[in-house]
Amino acid sequence: MYNGCLYDSLLELKFVLSVEKEYMYLREPVIIGYDPIKCVSTNYLQERTRIYKPDFLIRSPEGGPALLIELKPTAWKNYYYQMRYEAIANSFISQRKLDWKYKILYSHEIILSRDQKLHFLELAKNKRAWSATLKMIKLDQKYNQKEVRYFSSTPNFRLHALSKKNYVEWVKYGRKSN
Repeated sequence: MYNGCLYDSLLELKFVLSVEKEYMYLREPVIIGYDPIKCVSTNYLQERTRIYKPDFLIRSPEGGPALLIELKPTAWKNYYYQMRYEAIANSFISQRKLDWKYKILYSHEIILSRDQKLHFLELAKNKRAWSATLKMIKLDQKYNQKEVRYFSSTPNFRLHALSKKNYVEWVKYGRKSN
C-alpha cells in the first residue's frame, strides 16, 4: 500500500514512484469487458465475455493525451499476449473516443533516481507488515455486513489543489468538472 492505493506488486509501486512527480495517475482506472475471440471491447455481458483491468492511467498536469499503462516483468514479453492486450485496449479507447494511448511497459524500462530507489527500498521493507494488515482486512470483509472501502484507485496525496472528483476528471478526460 502507498498513498491510499493498494498495488498488486512491487513493480507497480516502482512505477508509481517513477511517475508521481511528473504525472497524475489512477490505479486500475477502468474495467474493460471484451470478447476473447474477436479481441474487442464490449458492453454486452455474455457467457464468454472476459474482463481486463489495465494497471494505470496517467496524464501530465500540463495536459496532452493520457497513457493507459499495463505493467509486465521483462521476462513476460510475449508477442501474442502483447498484441491481444493492445487490440482490446485500443478497441476500448476507440469506441469511447478517448484521447488515450495504450502502452505495455516492461520492468527494465522503469528507471528510478537515487532518491526514488531509496524510497522504494524503504517501502519494500514493509511488505511483510502490509501482508498482515491485508489478512485482517480480508477477514473484516468476510464478516462485516457493511462494505468498507480500504483502498482507492485515486492516490491520497495530490500535489495539485483539486478535489478528488476533479482529479479523476482531469486524469480520465483532460478536463475539470465544475
